[in-house]
Amino acid sequence: MMGKTKVMTLKGVDWGAELNNFSLQQISSQEMLEVGRLVLNELVVVIRGQELAPRVQVDLARSIGDVEMMPESIWHRCPSDDNGIISAVQRVTGQKDEKGNATGLFGHDEDLDWHANRASAYRDRKDIVWLYGVHGTGGTRTSWLNTYRAYQELSEAWKQELKGKKGIFGYEANRYSSFNEFKSHREPQGIPLVYTNPLTQRQGLYFPFLQLFGIEGMSDIEFQSFVEELKREVLQEKYMYHHNWQDGDVVISDQWLTIHKRYHCQMEKRLLYRITMDYKNISPYQQIDSSIPLSSS
Repeated sequence: MMGKTKVMTLKGVDWGAELNNFSLQQISSQEMLEVGRLVLNELVVVIRGQELAPRVQVDLARSIGDVEMMPESIWHRCPSDDNGIISAVQRVTGQKDEKGNATGLFGHDEDLDWHANRASAYRDRKDIVWLYGVHGTGGTRTSWLNTYRAYQELSEAWKQELKGKKGIFGYEANRYSSFNEFKSHREPQGIPLVYTNPLTQRQGLYFPFLQLFGIEGMSDIEFQSFVEELKREVLQEKYMYHHNWQDGDVVISDQWLTIHKRYHCQMEKRLLYRITMDYKNISPYQQIDSSIPLSSS
């Protein structure tokens, strides 16, 4: 036993959680569910100093909910130690194979600007992104923006303005990334800009604005003005957590009420593992009292 884990607020902000004195290597499924509930409540959870094989990470993610499985055609799936394929783990890297082919997602060195996981996939997108620093992460940075907190602090006039509005989301290269392997698209079904979490009933802003192409009922000119004004309200330092990576870090984040951004770095040297899952096993929701320490085995 490692004793009691201390749940700390994320450095530099008054939200989110970091688990100190905590090992993910041998925890129970129930303890991992507690971590999942913490993500649901705090939106971003950081656990440093881990040493985790890909299959262990998948098992941990499955304790929280259903994990997204990549089809065989996806080149950035993670090879396992036994030369098989772990279809739940994606590689985020600029590394190339011996033929010069890409082996990971988003391998360019430039910024990967503010975005959320599969913003346009309203019904089948996964709620959570798990990122694990494998190697070459030291000196690189990713930021998370808490859009729940930003929404809570909007004026009542803004909240009334947002009420009932639905955004048209999609993907286009060079909007938030120069990555050009994804198909450009815009989903015709609008997604509410005010998201109500079905487990907590908390409301917050769904605002991956670089994946937002329009708002139902608005002209293009009205839309551009609306988004720029809302960005000025939301893109404030107090809503941002800046994570300076070290190998072995795990960052788990909610994808409805946060967006995130990676800054310029040498991606050929950097490798993250990425897993996406939902909150399926966390029902009914029980809010964690962050003053109560988690145990760790």
